[in-house]
Amino acid sequence: MLFVFAKYEAIKELIIKPLKIIFAIFLLIFVFKCTQSIVDSDKKVTASGANAELTWDYEEIVDKMTGKKTKFAFISSDTQVEFKFPYNGKQRMRLALRKSGTTDVIISITKGQYICPAMEDCLVRVRFDDGKPSVFKVGQPNDHSTTVLFIQNTQRFISQLKKSKKIKIQATFYQEGSVVFEFNTAGLVWN
Repeated sequence: MLFVFAKYEAIKELIIKPLKIIFAIFLLIFVFKCTQSIVDSDKKVTASGANAELTWDYEEIVDKMTGKKTKFAFISSDTQVEFKFPYNGKQRMRLALRKSGTTDVIISITKGQYICPAMEDCLVRVRFDDGKPSVFKVGQPNDHSTTVLFIQNTQRFISQLKKSKKIKIQATFYQEGSVVFEFNTAGLVWN
């Protein structure tokens, strides 16, 4: 019986000790991840003053099959955000105007998800300079991408955009709520 007990103790030493070490390692990793999650839990929003690099860019693309031209004007927001996991990393909202027969106003982000209620209109709020905030309906793209929205009533939007020097766009994001992005829109050339 003493031999069996000694054998049991030896096996226990061989199995239990490594399991305790593995458990301790997993516990340390878990505590580190939780601590990191708490530190990163708040979205970080910063506005960098008037950045020279955040001005309007223009591009014209010609369709190789039809020869049809598509014109773009786009600008990135002064506001930079960092969303929570899994959309970590700094990013800005991008505002684009696209003209190819019809004109589109597009807002996009690189990571994250715009939230649009299923049974209601999807809306964003826009403030041109120091005016009152306006509400614009937005539509989702045909591919159902969650990083792009099309602002409706493009003529009203572009008309006010051309007159403004700064705009703010407020949109709702998954796990982030409403976030306001500021743009320095002075100098837009658009026909």
